[in-house]
Amino acid sequence: MRLFQEISVSTNITESGFLGDVLFHGPSPQNDLFERESKLAQVLNNLLREITETTSANDEQLQAAKRPLGEALNFLSGEGKVILATAMEMFRSAGKRRMFDYAGISMKLCKVVERELRTRVFEAWRGHVTTRGSLDTIKQYVGRKRDRNAEKALAWLDNRTLLELGPMFYILKGTTRIATERVYVSLSAFLAQFSDPAWFESAEFDHMMDLIINKYRNGGVHSRVIDYDTCLEAMQNLVLGTEPFLKKLLLFSSPVSPRND
Repeated sequence: MRLFQEISVSTNITESGFLGDVLFHGPSPQNDLFERESKLAQVLNNLLREITETTSANDEQLQAAKRPLGEALNFLSGEGKVILATAMEMFRSAGKRRMFDYAGISMKLCKVVERELRTRVFEAWRGHVTTRGSLDTIKQYVGRKRDRNAEKALAWLDNRTLLELGPMFYILKGTTRIATERVYVSLSAFLAQFSDPAWFESAEFDHMMDLIINKYRNGGVHSRVIDYDTCLEAMQNLVLGTEPFLKKLLLFSSPVSPRND
């Protein structure tokens, strides 16, 4: 028989720890073959059950998020939904514990915000600049004394660097000043096509981004343990509370008109 030559199961079996039990090489007695086929079927059934249970749990968490997020949940990317559902399921499963580090959960919540901000604002802006062929013009208007964040923005537009949450926040803050840097002018004009561009310049946006960067993500996750109360605060402020931050980010970064400078 060519059972194991016709199908590829090595990845899942390896992850389950049964590779040595089910793989064989060369001819084997018929009874031994049936036994190994039976073990393989059992492993695959267990994997299928785990996947089904995980998917069901994640679906339940997305339904819970649908209440506070409303229609904004429809704008969340597929991968964003997976990360959010995973974080919510982990938080539900962990419950309230004293000797437990919730940093991994808090980090996932921040990751959703970071991904959506990058995709919906910064990647869309770069695509807009590229389509219009205006990068060279933007570079020409950079002042002699270059702002560090303006340089990062230019490197991003030129596909020479990645942008993390902190730099994205400070680049956005550059649009609130009387900008002499053409890169800020370009971003500000792009934001004007969103449903609520003023929100990105608001004290509310600044405050919540500061919490995400310094308390829920970088400052918290990288320097100390995240306790239950801090993680609960992040969950409420970002996802499950009244008018949560993620909901506003998804709604207010939706374009309402053609993007023209």
